[in-house]
Amino acid sequence: MPTDEIDIKIEICDHLGLTPVFAVRWIKPYTEEIRRRGGFSWVFKTQIYPREYERLTKEICDRLQLPVIVRTEPPEKTIEIFVQWVVNKKS
Repeated sequence: MPTDEIDIKIEICDHLGLTPVFAVRWIKPYTEEIRRRGGFSWVFKTQIYPREYERLTKEICDRLQLPVIVRTEPPEKTIEIFVQWVVNKKS
């Protein structure tokens, strides 16, 4: 995602009074900027697909050797980190 697109999305959130949360596979160069502006970067190493995409996920994994998985929910540790961020933000 280009920097200007991240800036625009954060500005939209500011205008609407929302907290920006980015759920992405890769956003490293911008993580600190998002955090500085009050947002959260939820970075996943693996792309998560719903159960109905199990066949596609297997093909992506086999052919492209990309980190993909079929899950119904994000990983527990990831949820814990996000919940802690929300709790800290309210304090």
